[in-house]
Amino acid sequence: MQAVASAPIGPGVSEALAAERRAVIQDLRYELRFIIPAERNQPVRGRAAVHVSLKAPHRVVFDFAQPPERVARVTVNGRETRAQVANGHVVVPAEQTRAGANEIEIEFVSGDEALNRDQEFLYTLFVPARAQLAFPCFDQPDLKARYTLSLEVPESWQAVAEFCASTDGVFPVLGIHPHTAGEADAGELQRLEGLSPVAIGETGLDYYRDYAPHDAQRQLFQAHLATAEELAKPVVIHCRAADGDVARALADFEGTVILHCFSSPGLLDAALERGYYVSFAGNVTYRNAADLRSAAQRMPADRLLAETDCPYLSPEPRRGRPNEPANVVHTLAVLAEARGDDPHQLAARIDENATEAFGLP
Repeated sequence: MQAVASAPIGPGVSEALAAERRAVIQDLRYELRFIIPAERNQPVRGRAAVHVSLKAPHRVVFDFAQPPERVARVTVNGRETRAQVANGHVVVPAEQTRAGANEIEIEFVSGDEALNRDQEFLYTLFVPARAQLAFPCFDQPDLKARYTLSLEVPESWQAVAEFCASTDGVFPVLGIHPHTAGEADAGELQRLEGLSPVAIGETGLDYYRDYAPHDAQRQLFQAHLATAEELAKPVVIHCRAADGDVARALADFEGTVILHCFSSPGLLDAALERGYYVSFAGNVTYRNAADLRSAAQRMPADRLLAETDCPYLSPEPRRGRPNEPANVVHTLAVLAEARGDDPHQLAARIDENATEAFGLP
């Protein structure tokens, strides 16, 4: 193949670096392992075994927005190597790689910025711009990958899938996000019946971020709707800049629909006509969200829900900090004020709505 120029290594992911990696990297897979200590003041350690196919020998530049001392060890194709660690990157030299399959193993210490650690729990979402705070990765949306994740947690802790199955009052909603539709296997949805979700999702269409081809998103969306009909479960809908296509896809769906993190006033008429539940998140509290508060005013009380969308969309009093479930009280207060409702009565009404919508005990 034609030689690919090496981009300067500065902070962040430049267009030149993204183009360089896109030109040489293919068939990407992560095996991630994290060791979670019982004490919050102890570091989270991890290992990333990254399987990557290169079109030719070439340097490999990972994104890891942590100090150099947090990279403990780098092994390339079974041999320990001295990688360059600087400016938020781990650089494996070209002479250590080969054309075709490579395995690069990095032992590291995670940063807490993306892990939302509490003394009794830890949660995170490995999404663009935050994943690189937790582990070395290629933090650009046009490099698709598969991954496996294993956790070593304190004996008294439980991973979330086990936690839902064994803890009263915690219920899973399961699906494949439209952001990953480009590489998703819709056949995985067949596993959901054995996992006992209370709803299927979040699913839908996202033309705003554009992380996956629209055709692939639509196909995956239809597969989710078919699964929800087969299992007689509600669907939780994600919609960004795709109101028309989402409304058309849902037109023939006869089950319960929950419009998650509602930010699509263009869907409101369809929601009112078809009896959808509409769930408002922290963005309804923002000063520029008058259209969302207006939508909340129009919703029948028995179709109104509230949520947080953690760790995003912290409500106005908490903006700039990771969101958490306790913050839903701020969203509820704004909904009550917009509608002229008593906050306590509205909270009770929303609790009843959630029980009905998700078929909770």
